[in-house]
Amino acid sequence: RHPAWRLDVLRLPVDTAVAADAASTSDRLTVLAGKAQATVGHGSRAVYGTRVHSAFGSEINAVGRSDLSSEVSYLNGRVVPYATRGSVRLDVVEGSLNSPTAIYDLKTGSASLSPDRIAQIRANLPAGFQNIPVLEVRP
Repeated sequence: RHPAWRLDVLRLPVDTAVAADAASTSDRLTVLAGKAQATVGHGSRAVYGTRVHSAFGSEINAVGRSDLSSEVSYLNGRVVPYATRGSVRLDVVEGSLNSPTAIYDLKTGSASLSPDRIAQIRANLPAGFQNIPVLEVRP
């Protein structure tokens, strides 16, 4: 499924891949998603996706980048506690939580980031930040 170059990248030590100056945030997150998926192993359906998301959040937190936050919930333009009713939970927020520069949504299996989901995410971001990129990340 994955091009050979991508498998080679996934074999690099994560610290090396994440520290590489030439790699974009999206590329770095792809490497971390691959590592999370490898940690969880094979599977399918919602339980598997939840396990990969949890491992992905741990990988992001372990990197220690102050400009990346995992599992952030927003409601009506404000950061709210995890799983607040009606909020959108975001896999990765790049930048400050009150002035994000990009949102990354991890997808596994055949799931994809829909235009409706992007609109839902943007509708709950802080005022003035509804047009930032919302990007899909795949292992």
